[in-house]
Formats: sequence, structure tokens, C-alpha cells
Amino acid sequence: MYRQVWVAEEDQPLQRMLWRNSPSEPLRTYELTTITYGTTTAPYLATRCLQQLANDEAVYFPLAAPVIKKGFYVDDLLFGFDSLEEATAASNETSQMLASAGFVLRKWSSNHSEILAQFPDDYREKSAILELDRSAPVKALGLLWKPESDEFLFKIPEWPERPTSTKQIILSHVCSLFDPLGLIGPVVVLAKMLIQTLWHRNIGWDDLIPHDLHDKWTEIARQLPLLKDLTIPRFLLTNNVASLQLHGFADASQRAYGACIYFSSVSSSGTITSRLMAAKSRIAPLEKRRPTLARLELCAALLLANLQRKVVRFIVRSTYGLILRSHSTGFLVSLRHGTAL
Repeated sequence: MYRQVWVAEEDQPLQRMLWRNSPSEPLRTYELTTITYGTTTAPYLATRCLQQLANDEAVYFPLAAPVIKKGFYVDDLLFGFDSLEEATAASNETSQMLASAGFVLRKWSSNHSEILAQFPDDYREKSAILELDRSAPVKALGLLWKPESDEFLFKIPEWPERPTSTKQIILSHVCSLFDPLGLIGPVVVLAKMLIQTLWHRNIGWDDLIPHDLHDKWTEIARQLPLLKDLTIPRFLLTNNVASLQLHGFADASQRAYGACIYFSSVSSSGTITSRLMAAKSRIAPLEKRRPTLARLELCAALLLANLQRKVVRFIVRSTYGLILRSHSTGFLVSLRHGTAL
């Protein structure tokens, strides 16, 4: 992506470098003419070019402009639409607009084959449409998305079995549990409580943990692979939505508290669909004087209020409603050429 962005000639001397193939050769001077990977300004400059392109070409590509402005995460594009016709037209416009500036979109993936049919085979994500392995998922922002069934899955980290463990090892493993939406919060919170207990007992970083805590950790690690069978529908709503409600729940215990928000939608035919949208959890503090259960329930209510505010703000700011998760048709694409998403 960076190599497709030309640097102004007056700024190219700032990217001057010395090079020679062997110590016996004289030094040669080069100036890099495109954005250089690894520089501090590279992500901003490349993203800024995409934003400027959307502003300049919005008149000619009205469907693609908002997609480019709001759908990119560095060089990955993720967006959704309410209808197949709109998604097909927007994906075609987006591809043409970016190609006009030298940004060729590749690794197209979608939950509808009609969208992919307009692109050559070498522009499609192979792992998503490979006929011999239809179950191959596509990774998107740490989650796994299987376009054929339009579901999210979780990639289970591989933790080597150890006869003994330390706090440093356990903390490293727990940090690898990436769950930004809190969809597996009840599982992650168990690991967090174990970490809290390790701190409470003043166990050192490299000290072997006691047998009782090691048994708890072993049980968590043993059951974690069961999450590979868990699937989360990407599309939160029902088709032909007539009404939409947000339902929030919060609760607390002496060890932890949490909150979650469900979307409940009713179709024009009366079909009701309720699905989890997001959740948050917190560990109760271990103080000399433990907080009362009533206080922790108030903390859970506050957590729910903040979560609801973020969800509502996200809905209001989105031009098309709920990007990706509320649209029946979505697509995923990358500006990268050789690496998987």
C-alpha cells in the first residue's frame, strides 16, 4: 500500500539512504520516492491519501466515497449494505475509484457469491472461496469470519502444555485472548480472576505458582479449545426490520461484574431475532474491606450505561446504520498483495 503513494519531490531528499552490495564497492546514494514502511508518518500519509481520493472523486463515485472514508482499517476494507444490489454497485465503484489512483484491491471476500463474480479469480480471497475447502475462514481484526455461513469464529491460541507455570507465563497467555466485543467474556473473566489471585498472593514473576492455582489454570487451558465450536452470527438483525430494540443487562458477584447489550429486532412478518451485540466485564477489587454486593451492582449498572452510550453513538454516527454487523451483505478486501488478511 505504501509503495503506491508518491512522495513530493521536495520531500524525497528526506528519505535519502546510502547503500552498497559489498564493503569493496563505493557507497551509492538513493532517494526513496514512495512512502517508506517503518517511518512514523507512513500510516498517516497513506490513509490521508485515501481520504483525499474519496473527497476528490465523490462526484463520480457517490457509493464508493463513504465506503473509503469509513471502511478502511489501514489497508483492510470492511463494509456492509442493506441489499445485494447496493453492495454489488458499491464494491464495483470502490474498486474503480481506488484503481484510478493506483490502489488495486485484492483478496475480495463476501457472504454473497454474486459480489465476487464481478472480480477475476486472482483478485479473490482463495481461502474463502476455495471449492475443495469451503470451511476455510478469513481472519478479520483478530476474529475469524466464515463468509459461506456468515458467522464469526474464534481462533484458539495454542498454549504448550507445561508441568509447571509462572505468573509471567500465565499473564502472557491471557493477553493473547483477543475478544474486543466481549463475546466470550464469561471465559476470559475466569482467566482474569486467576491473574488477580496471583497478584493478591504476591507471587513473583518467575516463581512457580501453587498447586491449587496451577490446577485451575490447567483446567481453563484444557477447556479453552472447546470455543472452536462456538459460532456467532455476523448479521444481528432479522430481514425486513420493522422495529429495533436495545436490551441491556447488568449483574455482579463478589468476584466480578459485567454488562451486555442485545439487539432485538422484529420483521414485518412478526419474526423476532435477539442476538448479543457487545459485552464488558470487570474484576471486583480485592481490598481489605471488600465492596458490598450492592456497590458492585451499581458498578455493573455504570458499566452498562457506558457500554450503551458507545453503542448508541456508533449507530448515530454511521451513515448506513450499523456498519458490517447490521447489514445482510458484507464484503472484506485488502490492499495488500502477498499476505493473508
